[in-house]
Amino acid sequence: MSRADCAPAAGDGSGGVCCRGTGVRACPDATARYNTARKHLDEAAATVCSAGDELGHLQSQGATLHTTHTDDAHKTADAIRKAADSKAPPEPGWLDKVGDWFGKHGADLLTVAASVAGVAAIFFPPLALAAIALSLAAATAHAVKYGVSGLVPTSMTNLGNDLTLLGDPVGALPGGAVVKGGVSAYRASRAAGAGVKLAAGSGVTEVRTAAEAIDPSNPLFTKVIEGNAAKLKLSPAAAQNVSDGVQATTGLALTAPTAVGLFEDDPGPGLTAGINYTTGAGNAVNAYGVGAGGSGKTRIVAKLLGGAGVLTTGAWGVGSVL
Repeated sequence: MSRADCAPAAGDGSGGVCCRGTGVRACPDATARYNTARKHLDEAAATVCSAGDELGHLQSQGATLHTTHTDDAHKTADAIRKAADSKAPPEPGWLDKVGDWFGKHGADLLTVAASVAGVAAIFFPPLALAAIALSLAAATAHAVKYGVSGLVPTSMTNLGNDLTLLGDPVGALPGGAVVKGGVSAYRASRAAGAGVKLAAGSGVTEVRTAAEAIDPSNPLFTKVIEGNAAKLKLSPAAAQNVSDGVQATTGLALTAPTAVGLFEDDPGPGLTAGINYTTGAGNAVNAYGVGAGGSGKTRIVAKLLGGAGVLTTGAWGVGSVL
């Protein structure tokens, strides 16, 4: 077939030629464009495959990094925990807990014990000396616990502390005369030429005798109850029993809130109010009894402490409602 048998293909604008008699069309420009497009497509496919491989590699690196960091974090946390456990103070034992409890409530426990001893002394007078000693110990313990900052300046908490510290010495006041009698007996024995041991024995004997002579009955109850009991034609013994029973019941009732507070590290407003009001009332009752039954300086000091207790209770009550 000669070149003359071939003519340009008409109508397709492809620039190819159609060879007559064969049906074969040769389109050089289209073939070139096809080859170029295919080459670009192959290059794009290769790029996508390469990017996929790179993404898979990055994902693998990320997973490895996550695992490494998680392991490192766990190791670090374990190391910190072990270091903290090794340097942390040990859990307090029961002795430490008991010591902490006494630090918080020991002084109040002495107050409660003094009140109970005082109630018991109503029926067994020799216990009056124990009540006096416990009251003195409670006053000392509370003074050490509160210090100056726990008493002044005036605040609701400090007013409650003031009430407590005013009440303890009232119970110890009768001991002044007891101790004074013992000291006087000791000095008299020494002046008479007795040795220290003999003089001390004389003083102790005088203290015991004076303590046994203390009358724990509160005149506030004996005057009111025994006087009215006589009008009801009760025997003196029966009237005294009634008076002693009422005095004992009152004493225990006024001590009960403080006793409950021994088991509360942070008493609520209700219990705090109960403790303060009953402490103030107990101070007034005891101060009246000591003042009415005492003499001289004891009576004066008792009245001063009782009056201060009433004023402090009133101030606390006003402050609690404002």
